[in-house]
Amino acid sequence: MKNYIICKLCHQELKEPVTVIPCAHSYCRSCKKGYMGYCFICGPDEQIEATYANMLLIPMIGLFKKTCEIRELFK
Repeated sequence: MKNYIICKLCHQELKEPVTVIPCAHSYCRSCKKGYMGYCFICGPDEQIEATYANMLLIPMIGLFKKTCEIRELFK
């Protein structure tokens, strides 16, 4: 799960997640500013057709963090 909530560029928790179409990799909105028309992971062979604000990732990040906190309590 942690792999899905970490920005592939800055390696931090996703902030205002943006997802790339067609490959579906997600980045922070601020990291997105550095795009050169292609996905950072896929490289220049995968041209970006569009991006969208991925509002589904925001509650998923919160749930993951809460689950981690609960696990720490039971250690």
